[in-house]
Amino acid sequence: MPMKTTLGQRFRYWLENFMARGGAAIFISLLILFLTGLVLATLIRGIIVALDPDQDIMATFFDHFWRVFLGLTDPGTLGMEEGDFIWYKIVGTITIFIGLIIFSMLIAFITAQVEKTIYNFKKGRSHVIESGHTLILGWNERVFDLVRELIVAHESEKKASIVILAEKDKEEMDDEVAKIFPKSKHSKIITREGDTASLTELKRVNSGEAKSAIVLSGCPDSSSDEEKEISDTKTIKSILALLGCQKEDRRMTIVAELFSKEKRDLLDSLGFDDVISINSWEILGKLLVQTSLSSGLELVYSEILSFKGCEIYTFKAEWGDVSFGELPYHFVDGIPLGIIKSDHAVQLRPPNTAKLEETDSIFILAEDNSTIRYKKPSHGELKKYVLPEKETRRNMEKELILGWHSIGEIVLREYIDFLPEDSIIDIMIYKPSDQARKTIQAIQSGAKGLTINLLEKNPLSRENLLAIAPFSYNNIIILAQDEHDYTPEKVDSDTMLILLLLREIRKQTGIHEIQTKIITQVLNSENQELIEKTNVDDFIISNKMITKIIAQISENSDLKILYDQMFSEQGSEIYLKPISYYVDRFPFEAAFLDIIALAQQRDEICLGIRLAELVKDPARNFGVILNPKKNRKFTLNKADCLVVLAEDEL
Repeated sequence: MPMKTTLGQRFRYWLENFMARGGAAIFISLLILFLTGLVLATLIRGIIVALDPDQDIMATFFDHFWRVFLGLTDPGTLGMEEGDFIWYKIVGTITIFIGLIIFSMLIAFITAQVEKTIYNFKKGRSHVIESGHTLILGWNERVFDLVRELIVAHESEKKASIVILAEKDKEEMDDEVAKIFPKSKHSKIITREGDTASLTELKRVNSGEAKSAIVLSGCPDSSSDEEKEISDTKTIKSILALLGCQKEDRRMTIVAELFSKEKRDLLDSLGFDDVISINSWEILGKLLVQTSLSSGLELVYSEILSFKGCEIYTFKAEWGDVSFGELPYHFVDGIPLGIIKSDHAVQLRPPNTAKLEETDSIFILAEDNSTIRYKKPSHGELKKYVLPEKETRRNMEKELILGWHSIGEIVLREYIDFLPEDSIIDIMIYKPSDQARKTIQAIQSGAKGLTINLLEKNPLSRENLLAIAPFSYNNIIILAQDEHDYTPEKVDSDTMLILLLLREIRKQTGIHEIQTKIITQVLNSENQELIEKTNVDDFIISNKMITKIIAQISENSDLKILYDQMFSEQGSEIYLKPISYYVDRFPFEAAFLDIIALAQQRDEICLGIRLAELVKDPARNFGVILNPKKNRKFTLNKADCLVVLAEDEL
């Protein structure tokens, strides 16, 4: 049986629904109220005029109508009422009160609408009209380093845009962006608050016109498995929403952070060529190990992976009948690293005799893409050198890991692939969790020929560090000291304290020439200068290094395949090898062109050199020189190194 309603209830229900339509409905309501008040006040005044024997209602009707209108809009018109007929003044007073009420409501409405408009401006409710922009979905501790890299990448563009969509208050985002980037050069930074997996929100940021999209993880790596699962689920939803917004004639590269290997494999199996999923901590773990095996490698990666100095580009030309070994001499600026086949298969460091096909393109390390020119070589005959006998056996190594984090598992597994037999890995953890113990034991059981020891002591204790003679190790890797507290400031402060303790131990033991390399993860890139003051030879700034890789892949998706090969144990990696591996007489003088040819005799690609006399000079990039001019001459001594792309470190 339908509910009985009164006329008043129905009117109130209709009025609520009408007013809920927004500002236009409220304005119409106020206009109707004003007209109703005008008509009622005019009728009342008309009645009074009819009762006044001195007035002719037909002759003065429009005059009285005008007075009512003025009374509603201007309280000062009350003084216009003349004569002794008191009812005119009473009606005028009532009319003024009605006008004051209506106009007070109108002013309140206008004020509310202006505040709402300003609020919407602050909240960024408008549609983004940028095109060719880089879209960042999400907000985490890496967003500022990522934006910083993208700003550098866009320096050569007259107009570039970076749009950030995150479930975070827009005013907070704008304040933080303005604080970190008071001047963003040619790049415009636009923020929007909204659901990163919503089609409506993605259309509002014009994702269909974006050049590339980067989907950041929704939680740090120290989060629980449940939180990581939620983050991965949201990331996949965002990826699918982005794919749904793409236009057929405009494809964009999507780079996404995913914790789960199963989900990364799933995305790869779906055949989305434009979607690239990465595990940031897996990349960092591989970088930590590679850096520990080759002193100065972090400096090389820091330049190659950034948009400053030399970087890796893809390039295609009419090759003619040229082999890969001849390619370096066809470029004034640039060192070829590998071949990209027409099916996107990559041959990193192919044989020097490999012929390039018409459809092939190459990876090339160069100063800028505008300086890459393929031309006929102008050099004379290259020198041939007699190489020293190649080292065939590596000595055992001792590695020390201070602290633990999930990245430690990646580091251990990478060490198993890289370290020679009989090597020792000591891990010092203060009160390790059961999960950490199980992980280390599982890896130890599968590490044939290696010894892994768990030392349950506090690395923040000077006595504990002294007891293990830290400078007897080949490498020291410093990780987080608290498995459950992975905030950047906590991790970095513990790291700096350990570095200070190591420096004090070095002074106390009287060690002058240190062979031990210290590699540490620094989460906040702002702490880089403080770390440098501890005289650390190598260090990794994790967020900064990871964001460099993400930014470069977003600009050139082909680089993902290259990095996968460079950071794996199989295939070719970058090493800094002593010049004594190549010549046995010093000082050795040669142009860089001849040094390239020297490395080719060992089936290696020379990317640059490191001068030992400059290893403590930050102004000279600690002695690392990548892609110098090919006619530049160097005088190298036994302590100097070549930066090469090679199969192994021997």
